[in-house]
Amino acid sequence: MPGRRRKNSGSGSGDAPGRAAPVRISGPLEELLNALNLRDPMAGWKAVELWPEVVGPRVATHARATGFRDGVVYVEVDTAAWMNELAYLRRQIVGDLNTRLGSERVTEIRLLPKRTG
Repeated sequence: MPGRRRKNSGSGSGDAPGRAAPVRISGPLEELLNALNLRDPMAGWKAVELWPEVVGPRVATHARATGFRDGVVYVEVDTAAWMNELAYLRRQIVGDLNTRLGSERVTEIRLLPKRTG
């Protein structure tokens, strides 16, 4: 009935009688990622997330990591001058990303012209 409150079972946990206790999803999720061999790709996407921190705000204003696949971080760059600059810094950035990731997940950075529209 509307307005009626459910009686507390007295267990102190607030759970309804007969219901299982909540389970953390991190354990089963970790197992699923491992079973489906998705652990490495997920870790690679962390490189996309870390991009602004690794390259700094000045570079991140002109170049944005947009994807990760098979060891490659895809980066959209807004001008040819910045693309040229990043081409020179590519190896250093790969090394810095891998250091932050704690493994050699990133093998290459592919620079792409920024999409307009």
